[in-house]
Amino acid sequence: MLKPGGLLIGASIDPGTDEQEATGWGLRYVWVTAEPSGQTLEPITDRIEAGRLEVAVEHTYPLSEAAAAHRAIEQRRTTGKLVLVP
Repeated sequence: MLKPGGLLIGASIDPGTDEQEATGWGLRYVWVTAEPSGQTLEPITDRIEAGRLEVAVEHTYPLSEAAAAHRAIEQRRTTGKLVLVP
């Protein structure tokens, strides 16, 4: 959920929209990419180790229910990460 004028960021995977569609919704849009390297990953590692990086997990699925997790993603109603566990 973004407020009007909010920034939608596409990174690593396609968010299912583009700049023109986001603009039509009153949002700003930017696609970002980065080549993984020690230099770019170090600040993220620092945040993880300091306990300052939070990941919102919406639901955990057993691996046997991967298809259900995929359907949830396709419905575009998730607000956090979906996690598969053995």
